[in-house]
Amino acid sequence: MIALPWKLRSSSETAAGCLAQRLQVHPVVAELLVARGYDDPERARRLLNPTLNDLLDPGDLPDVDLAVERLSAAIKAEERILVYGDYDVDGITGTAIMLQFLTLVGGDVIYAIPHRREGYGMNRGRLEQAARDGVKVVVSVDTGIAALEEAEIVSRLGMDLVICDHHELAAGGLPKAYARVHPRLGNSSYGNPNLCGAGVAFKVAWAVAQHLSAGRRVRADLRQHLLSAMALVALGTVADVVPLVGENRAMVRFGLRALQATDAHGLRALLRAADLHGDVEASDVAFRIAPRINAAGRIDDAGLAMKLILAKDPEEASRLASVLERLNRRRRDIERGVTAAAREQVLDLEELPAALVVAGQGWHPGVVGIVAARLVEEFGRPAAVVAMEGESGRGSVRTVPGIDVHRALSECSDLMEKFGGHAAAAGLEVTEARLADLGQRFAEAVHKQAEECEPPSLEIDLELKLDQLDRELTDAIKGFGPFGQGHPEPVFCARGVEVVGSPRLMAGRHLQIHVRQGGAALRAVMFGRPDLLEPMVELARGGPGQSRKLDIAFRPVKGRRSGPDSLELHLEDVHLEAR
Repeated sequence: MIALPWKLRSSSETAAGCLAQRLQVHPVVAELLVARGYDDPERARRLLNPTLNDLLDPGDLPDVDLAVERLSAAIKAEERILVYGDYDVDGITGTAIMLQFLTLVGGDVIYAIPHRREGYGMNRGRLEQAARDGVKVVVSVDTGIAALEEAEIVSRLGMDLVICDHHELAAGGLPKAYARVHPRLGNSSYGNPNLCGAGVAFKVAWAVAQHLSAGRRVRADLRQHLLSAMALVALGTVADVVPLVGENRAMVRFGLRALQATDAHGLRALLRAADLHGDVEASDVAFRIAPRINAAGRIDDAGLAMKLILAKDPEEASRLASVLERLNRRRRDIERGVTAAAREQVLDLEELPAALVVAGQGWHPGVVGIVAARLVEEFGRPAAVVAMEGESGRGSVRTVPGIDVHRALSECSDLMEKFGGHAAAAGLEVTEARLADLGQRFAEAVHKQAEECEPPSLEIDLELKLDQLDRELTDAIKGFGPFGQGHPEPVFCARGVEVVGSPRLMAGRHLQIHVRQGGAALRAVMFGRPDLLEPMVELARGGPGQSRKLDIAFRPVKGRRSGPDSLELHLEDVHLEAR
């Protein structure tokens, strides 16, 4: 893991004091708000307590009026509609939102979730089958905006295409379609450019509901359905790692509440499988729910996850949730093997390039995205991991803050058979013959971007003393959520803390230490850093003239092992010499 310098956000005690009094929030939360630029009371209020009024009018989305026109006509004429989604969480949840809503309002609707082996985007065979099945309208969800050839196929087959997508546009222009609903299309004035695919699907469903209600105010039954559907919007939004600010923040806040209260058998079974009871947080979606949904598409058939979400029978829902649980365990085993092999390739390099491209025959294509994220975390640079099958391969790309991998890949487009995605993540297809050239050009493109960026650092929100930490503060910090991209969980630092006791490893990978400052002593864990055990042992042992103190960057969390009122620290970084 690459060590980073720390960058402490600037705050103002005066402004924080005024904000704490005005909003009646914990003083530390007020300091966090000011440090992150929310010193205006109304902006701070909207961040802490978003309301449904913070949701933007779907009518402002590009082409949404055309989408409503075509879907409403199809419903009235009883034309068959195909909802075609992607195989990740965002695509599956967006497909479910569109399918369930159009069915509710009388549509003749079927759906397609492709298998990963079919590749990224819409598949010609699936489209030809749709035409044979009598489909007249294809609604693409979380895919389609870069599907120039597939859009032509839809048209030649006599079907109309309604695109609901949020990915980057193709270099060759826009696909032929009846409607292209995309928050960043052309001169879009829509106030949230960072909708995920499920968010776009939700907004189109909302716009159709307005049309069917003959006004902006949606009739009661459709309003209730849309409020419940926000559970799926929250899953897609968090899983797709779009910024949790503005409208997205409001949708996740209300979506998590809808998820906790859901009576949908599939979602209830999913929550039980993830051992979630009571409050559900964005981190639970990211680390416990989303991996289970994704497991189906990664190593089997994403249709299994779709069937779970749509399940009408509780026993069937429980059975499908158990299947996903087994697939997720298998996915973890496969991921560990591929990660070890990919990591070995990186460590064998004489010098680390600005971006990593690794590939292996027989690597499972369903885990390459996770493995790429692991490499980014350890080596601190963008990574592409490619699963080769014979002379061609499919890969996933992940990145570090400040580097747009879609832009970087665009500069290497002539070396790939296909690629797509957005700034934070992308997918590609490449032949073995071009793999080395792609690695070189991709690294050059990333290096060029990096020269334009500030050097990376670990952002520290506030400096605290350990004796400031208590249950009241952790509860207050929880209210500062939901956390995710664009609004990360706060990171604090404490300087000059003492290492006490005996540092040790948990599960051979995670460092556990105990730290003390003043009258406060706390357990602290740093995940995935076994390399720090030896220096920590030396630090704890001390010696004549040696300091046992260090600086820590951390997140305070409720302790899981030492009682309900305990606290512990999850370490983000350490500076072994106190400064």
